[in-house]
Amino acid sequence: MTIIGIDVDDTAADLMTCWLRLYRIGVRCKHNLQKEDIKDWDIGQYVLPEYKNMIYRIIEDPYIYNNIKPIDGALEGYNYLKNKKDKNGNLQYDILFVTNSTIGCAGRKYDWLIENGFEVNHHNYIEMYRKDLLNVDIMIDDNFENISKTPGIGILFDAPWNKQYKWYPRANNWDEVISIIEGWSKIC
Repeated sequence: MTIIGIDVDDTAADLMTCWLRLYRIGVRCKHNLQKEDIKDWDIGQYVLPEYKNMIYRIIEDPYIYNNIKPIDGALEGYNYLKNKKDKNGNLQYDILFVTNSTIGCAGRKYDWLIENGFEVNHHNYIEMYRKDLLNVDIMIDDNFENISKTPGIGILFDAPWNKQYKWYPRANNWDEVISIIEGWSKIC
């Protein structure tokens, strides 16, 4: 069985849209920061200097996940992979959600997954910073560092903050994630 790790934020959950909306409210519309403006993983360098601490406090609040929507196609892609069987009728993939969480949001992303229809067992949910320590066959993540250090195949989920990296395979959406995984499975 192939083990697939899926990052939660900005791979399954559209964190950045909500995070930036709350930032713009917090700065009282003094700075119209958009996703496309963020060119690197360190979002703090793109906010107004006097609000650098605030941008990180926003994601310490577990209530942020009350307003986050799934990435288009993420639930469908997850369900497709979760239920995919090989020619013998055995499940083909074991899927883990692997996420880095702030102290304030510990466990909240698991609840978010359930609330948004991702039928995931708590045994298949892991919070960890060092994702490279996880022995997965495939890792899907928007953070280049996590992808480049994974022991398996790293699928970089395209985002403005990772465009500077030349990486293959890169997926622009969940249809492409499925195509990459199925193409890889046919080779192996």
